[in-house]
This record gives sequence, structure tokens and C-alpha cells, in this order.
Amino acid sequence: MAERQWYWVSAEGQQGPIADDAFRALIAAGRIGRETLVWHAGLPDWQRAGALADLWPDAPPPLPRPPAAPGPEDVRGRFVERIGVWGLFGRAILYYLGIVFVIPAPWTANAILHWIVSKIEVPGRPNLAFTGRAEDIWWIWMLYAACAYAGLSHVLVLPVFVLQALFNWLILRWIIRSLSSNGTPLPLRFAGSGWAYIGWTLLSIVSIVSIIGWAWVATAFGRWVCRHIEGTTRVVTFEATGWQVLWRSIVYAISICLIIPIPWSSRWFAGWIVTQFAVGEPIRQAALPSGAGPAALPA
Repeated sequence: MAERQWYWVSAEGQQGPIADDAFRALIAAGRIGRETLVWHAGLPDWQRAGALADLWPDAPPPLPRPPAAPGPEDVRGRFVERIGVWGLFGRAILYYLGIVFVIPAPWTANAILHWIVSKIEVPGRPNLAFTGRAEDIWWIWMLYAACAYAGLSHVLVLPVFVLQALFNWLILRWIIRSLSSNGTPLPLRFAGSGWAYIGWTLLSIVSIVSIIGWAWVATAFGRWVCRHIEGTTRVVTFEATGWQVLWRSIVYAISICLIIPIPWSSRWFAGWIVTQFAVGEPIRQAALPSGAGPAALPA
């Protein structure tokens, strides 16, 4: 078994790590006392040295801690949406007009992003907002819109798919790093590689030939995206199953053909997708390997 590595808190701040023998020598020299806060891999939190029986054999067992009130990083649950039918429909029309006319695309896309993010509630992240500006990546939006025209040529279909996947990746990175809560920017970033994103996009296109298999590819793609969101204290997940995506997509496609239900079915489908995202276990508890480093100092 690997030797324990100790950390302790002195007047100068956090110290360590040092090996067990060296740590006990500091105790013998009086540099670490009973009231000194200490930690090693395996302890759930910082402890007073005098409360550890293997350091002071006469130490009483520690008192059980009352459960702490949940903080923002402990709140779990699915996203909640407050998307309105006509608000979504009107902004979606403006967005598609921006894509058609190319030049307005950055501004119409930015408008729908600002609106729809403000209608999403994330547990523990009040007043979620999008802070990006159209000027940030205007050239990407214009090239993305131009690709729609290039895709009309059968010769350019594959290159256009690849380019649009690349632009989607760049846009996704921009969206995630432009989120804020209560007016404070969130330290989020998307760490998935561009090549992997393009690969997932091409797999999604190819999977259409399987008639129904694309729905499971779509859910796997969503989970891959969630796994590569960094800077959050909690695990982000996509909860939808392939069957759920499949039958809802079929209903949505039929409603588009009927034209009149489009505003209501679009709101239904978009709202459902939002509620399939969730935040779960704090990453520091669920994913931090033993021995990776000391726990945070107590407040």
C-alpha cells in the first residue's frame, strides 16, 4: 500500500505533502499540535490532528457532523424550461431569414440564443443568461449560412457537411463559454475536439440509412457533448433514450408536414429536449480519484 502523504495548515497557509515519518517528526518537534488541521488521502475532510487516534492514541472519536445545508454545487435535477409558443416561433422565423440572407445571420442567431437561454432554469444556477455578442464570431455565422447555398450542389454535399460540423463545433464552444448566472460569468468550456465532433456529425448522417438507428446515435452524441463540458462542479448529463427521441421526432416531422401545428409542436419538441439535460453528482465527490489532492479548507 502506498505511504500516506500528509498536508497540514500553518500560519503560512497549506503545507505538504510530506511522508508519514517526516510528518510524525514534526509532531515530535512540536511544530504540529493537536489543534492543527491535517489531511491525507482517505480522510473525508480536514481534521484536527488531536482527533486522529493514530497520531494521538488518547484522542476521543470525532463527533458526527450534522448534515450541511445544500449549496449551489449540491443541487441536482433536470433543467426546467419556460419557452413560449409564439416567442420561439417568431424568433425561429427571424433566425431562418437571417440564414437565408446570410449577412443578418449573426444578429438573428444571437437574438434567439439570448432569449432561449433566459427561459431555461438550471438547478443551483439562478438567472441563467447568455452574454455572447453577434460580433464575437460573426464570420462563422455568415460562412455557416453560406454553406446552405453551397450544399445545393450535389458535388459539394460532403465538404459542406464537414464545414457545417466544424462551424457547429465552434459555435457550441462559444455558447458554453458565454453563459452567466446572476450576472457572473460561468467558468465553462467545451473540451471535445473538433475532429471528434465532425466524426459524430458524419455518423449521425450515415445512421439515417438505418431508418431508426439515428435516434440512438443522437442520444450518444448528446451524452458525448455533456461529458466534455468542463469548469462545472457537477456532472452534466443527457437523459433521453433512443426510443424517446425516435417517436417524438416522428410526431414532430408529421406536424411539420401538416403546417398548422408547427408553432405548438416546435415548442413541445424544443421544451422536451431542454428538460432532458440534468446536473447530478458533484464532480469532486463522484470523479476525484483517491489521493489526487487535499480537500478544500473548511470555511
